[in-house]
Amino acid sequence: MANELIAKLEAATGPDRALDGEIFKACYPNRDWLEFADGWCARDPDDGCAFDVAPKYSASIDAALTLVPEGWGGSIHFSEDRPDCELHCTVSLGRSYPTNANAYAGKSGKDATRASVALAICIAALRAKDSQ
Repeated sequence: MANELIAKLEAATGPDRALDGEIFKACYPNRDWLEFADGWCARDPDDGCAFDVAPKYSASIDAALTLVPEGWGGSIHFSEDRPDCELHCTVSLGRSYPTNANAYAGKSGKDATRASVALAICIAALRAKDSQ
């Protein structure tokens, strides 16, 4: 994953379909891509006329979780620093080991803090993918 894409996600203030398309394209670079006005679409490999649109990674927790690399686990922590502040969440990802309860701590962890849970998951997951 390019650091440029992660930087765009860090600057995002909410869901963004154009960013969803960029994430989709970065995760599947070998697909046949076509850029439309509202983002990237991939030609369906089983149907020459159909296109797959990007999942709503930046808006959907479920879609964002599909970006977490296999063998990685994590936690989501919600916090509010002051009563007048927005709720923020921190997503921490690390390599999972069945025998190690502390697998999420240490230098292998990938963290992201955002106001949007889905964006925080996207950032942490792409950082994790980038480190592999």
